[in-house]
Amino acid sequence: MSFYFGVDYYPEHWPQERWETDAALMEQLGIQVVRMGEFSWTKMEPKEGEFHFEWLDQAINTLAAHGIQTVLGTPTAAPPAWMVRQDPDILPMDSHGLRREFGGRHHDCQSNHHYRQHVRRLVTAMAARFGHHPHVVGWQVDNELGNSHGDFCYCPHCEAAFRRWLQQKYGSIQELNRAWGTAFWSQEYSDFHQIIAPKVTPNGHNPSQMLDWKRFCSDLVADFMRFQVHILRQYCDPRQFITHNCMGFADKVSYFELGKDFRNEGMDPSHLQEFTQVEWYASYWNFEDNLKFFKDFVVKMLKSCLGTTKINYQGKVWHRTGDAGYLDNEGRLFLMGRVKNRFIHNGKEIYVDNGEYHNLVI
Repeated sequence: MSFYFGVDYYPEHWPQERWETDAALMEQLGIQVVRMGEFSWTKMEPKEGEFHFEWLDQAINTLAAHGIQTVLGTPTAAPPAWMVRQDPDILPMDSHGLRREFGGRHHDCQSNHHYRQHVRRLVTAMAARFGHHPHVVGWQVDNELGNSHGDFCYCPHCEAAFRRWLQQKYGSIQELNRAWGTAFWSQEYSDFHQIIAPKVTPNGHNPSQMLDWKRFCSDLVADFMRFQVHILRQYCDPRQFITHNCMGFADKVSYFELGKDFRNEGMDPSHLQEFTQVEWYASYWNFEDNLKFFKDFVVKMLKSCLGTTKINYQGKVWHRTGDAGYLDNEGRLFLMGRVKNRFIHNGKEIYVDNGEYHNLVI
């Protein structure tokens, strides 16, 4: 097994005259591949059906001149403002029945038919344009599926899809009533159309309904990814792999289901930053051992890509609060930051207040 040593790159954030400098610096660092495009829908399609890929062509070719290949991301995690204003029904609805508005990312309902039409149009155009590009080695579908808007979508489209999912699973409303134990609190249903998404109630939910709802939502995410994978496979050269960047230990989707559609291509096991992010907030795990695992992972990856861990730069470990650490030239992992709750260090349990800084050298 071998690794590509790569980074995310967002050329749309920078003036084009800067791209050559960035590519040269990445070449000096031994970067072999970049991922880009996964949040650039507006740049690619500023109006419905009007595609602008010239800038992306130029960015790919600039990087290729420095020996750097490209993984393209489908930008379906960031639908543009013009689309939302044109069809606000694609916005997700939270468990209180309120629409989540434009901004941030993943402001979309993955069961919405109109949104899927928009996705099909863009992904098809991208695949037709770059599916045989000599310097595009692969594709990433969407971004961190399951890391959505802090809640599942409870809109009417998702409710309708949930009912279909339940009918396929149970076959009859009588069997659903039996499996859910709906005799409790007079929750029996006489028709699947009476079932709604488990929005906020005065006092609790049927736990069987909640379990099925979460299973349905996981299946929906996997289906949304599969929908795009099928488009890419239809148009793209088989040499181009298709993958996804899983979100650490996110609990909204089964990564086993996501992985089924990738044959032997494999999946990005997660951004390195997501490993640190997950471990950073772990309250009851052996904090030091987890950090050692992360350090070993980084060292092995560098050795596989570059043949050495004696690198002439410091690999930054990003943390969402802005605190960070780095891997130094001797292979030591330095971490500095606010540590919440408690962790294990040298066999002793240590409690740290939110505002206190603690440095670790692993």
